[in-house]
Amino acid sequence: MTFLSNYHNLVEKIDHFCRDIENRYPESLVCQKGCSSCCRHISLFPVEALALNMALTALSWTTRKKIQHRAETAGPDDECPLLEDGACLMYSHRPVICRTHGLPILIKTPQGFRMDHCPLNFTTGEKPERAFTLDLEQLNTLLSTVNDLLITEVLDPGTLPERILLSQALTMEWQSA
Repeated sequence: MTFLSNYHNLVEKIDHFCRDIENRYPESLVCQKGCSSCCRHISLFPVEALALNMALTALSWTTRKKIQHRAETAGPDDECPLLEDGACLMYSHRPVICRTHGLPILIKTPQGFRMDHCPLNFTTGEKPERAFTLDLEQLNTLLSTVNDLLITEVLDPGTLPERILLSQALTMEWQSA
């Protein structure tokens, strides 16, 4: 979809940077299939919700209906409705937070910057280098900009909330402007 090209380009760059981190610290990162305690029912920017919804339509009818049923019954504090046996059913289409969660991130605070990551990662004492740390503010700014472009150019801005629950993204019908 050409109207999602900015989003897909951003995701491609994020994935590339994440692979660089994974290649640099293979022994310090434990995130893998089955490690799903962080996989919660989250909210998304409309651009991510639309991309996920469109990817859902490409799945088999059976898988799509199974996911939509889980989405319809998911509570706000439940695990992600895309999880099955600790694995994401739409892994290649997962939102940005799911791609980056657990990796080293740089967070701006009133006192300056601090680095954070999943407590299961970097337990051997190795500290991530700044060059292999995601700047959370920059990442959120880029994602917000891509979202704003899509809303302005394609969607009806008056009909969308600022954030959309993942379960809603999987079950909603989209209308363009």
